[in-house]
Amino acid sequence: MEDDGIGRRRAMELKSRSATVHKSHGMEVTAERLEVINQLYGTNAEVRTADFVDGNGEAMGTKVTIRF
Repeated sequence: MEDDGIGRRRAMELKSRSATVHKSHGMEVTAERLEVINQLYGTNAEVRTADFVDGNGEAMGTKVTIRF
């Protein structure tokens, strides 16, 4: 999956400035589920993330790959 958003680094910067108490656990939960799958089935499933930047180092989005 790919998106063309502001990127993870910029999103974290904006979140640190806000007064929100919500914390997303999506990546953590996904990693835990893949760990269980790997243990149960002897597989090597994994999640990879890649941040896209332009020639000036500005964020252009993120790609998340789940490999089974």
